[in-house]
Amino acid sequence: MCEPDCQRSGIGSSTVSSHCNRRVHPTRRNFVVAESRVRTPRQRERVKEKLRAEILEAGFDRVGFTDTSILKKDRDYLEKRGPGPFEPTDLPPRTDPQSWLPNARTVVCVALSYHHPDPPKPNGPRGRLSKYCRGYDYHDLMLERLQTVADSWKSRFKVKSECFVDTGPPLERPFAEKAGLGRVGKNTNLIIPRLGSWVFLGILVTELHIEPDPPADYSICGSCRLCLDACPTQCLTEWELDSENCLGYLNQKFDDIPLQHREAMDDWLFGCDICQDVCPHNTKSATALHSEFAPLQEPGAYPDLKKLVHMTDQQFELWFRPTAADWRGPEALRRNALVALGNSREEEAVDVLLDTDFKGLLAEHTDWARQQLARRFPHRKKELLRS
Repeated sequence: MCEPDCQRSGIGSSTVSSHCNRRVHPTRRNFVVAESRVRTPRQRERVKEKLRAEILEAGFDRVGFTDTSILKKDRDYLEKRGPGPFEPTDLPPRTDPQSWLPNARTVVCVALSYHHPDPPKPNGPRGRLSKYCRGYDYHDLMLERLQTVADSWKSRFKVKSECFVDTGPPLERPFAEKAGLGRVGKNTNLIIPRLGSWVFLGILVTELHIEPDPPADYSICGSCRLCLDACPTQCLTEWELDSENCLGYLNQKFDDIPLQHREAMDDWLFGCDICQDVCPHNTKSATALHSEFAPLQEPGAYPDLKKLVHMTDQQFELWFRPTAADWRGPEALRRNALVALGNSREEEAVDVLLDTDFKGLLAEHTDWARQQLARRFPHRKKELLRS
């Protein structure tokens, strides 16, 4: 067939292959030439590995290739379950690469490690950010790298490609599993050998046909239940997440934090890493591979709660705009800081709360936090409840 293919790598002369009798559009010419030269499985594998090396060189840690067939099992599950929080309401396109790019031939899945060790927690009332939002925002960084690859292929192979990082329709984890990157664990995170689950995922869908990698089909969790048992809201069952009760969703929602989950939030300000922290695959995972994801000086890994509750919008822009924790705005972070103060074991948290005067949503969370600390520090009860 005379159509884009990784076998049609564009290497060699621009002569049209004699085995193709129909007229070939000039933009397709290089693919036809390459097809005539890359016929054996070994040759196709060699071309694939060159393309893989190119993507790794663009700045990724793992690359896998798969076809563009619909994920029927995941489609059926989504149709039965319905859209979850922060998910598109139009479900079918999430599992169908042809809806992302007509004439798509290959789904390229990439992974980028963001793991950095936890630094020492400073003294005083402090919150905690999930590891994924302690450094620079991964969305723009990964999209830029994927787009570099897409632009190169467009120039060399005359093919269209589309890139997605977290905000588009693709279901990254099932496609990454199908592309052989790793297996989805009981905590619903993709676990990659030697990287664990501390990875960002991205997808490039392209008209270029690349030989698919075998899907990952090895056992990853066995009888382990550490993540299930550690979850403070018990929102995990094996390979399924009740996202509306997950702290990573609750502390990113706009309205109030449900009373029954506020103590479980502990000091988490944005996201939650508990089910990943306890995973045995993460205890020996590679670390500090990319300095871009190391904790920034501000807000750092453990933001100062006093600074957060008094944070101006300008300070929010300065501290959080470079990170992935900026998308919900300053109000959500102030609210979460108030919950963290209510859960604090530091008496200094009392003084921070006494120095606040919020209205509306934040006032209600302030009252809750003061009541919590009044029980924890009874000698400060009168001050707290009089305020």
